[in-house]
Amino acid sequence: MKDNTALADRTKSLLSDHDAHIRLPLYFRAPVHGHDPIFSLTRAKLYQLDAAGLIKSVSLKERFQKRATRLFVTESVAHYIATCAARSEAEAAGATEGRAEG
Repeated sequence: MKDNTALADRTKSLLSDHDAHIRLPLYFRAPVHGHDPIFSLTRAKLYQLDAAGLIKSVSLKERFQKRATRLFVTESVAHYIATCAARSEAEAAGATEGRAEG
């Protein structure tokens, strides 16, 4: 439960103070065309990240269905983006320190 709360807090921190009142869905479908409305990621990118185990998804398939509906977990995508942002900031800080020393 503690991990879910921390993940939810990180997700909320991705929103600006202005948009903090907006409630994100728990799950969302990949867009057929273009980019998803929450994170602006393409269908291909979402499936690529899911296949690599970097984000989570859920497959909904009834016994007699030929095709399943895949839903992506919003918090896992937000966490992945937050991790990338933190890594980028750390690399930028390291590059700045390297220039200051030299």
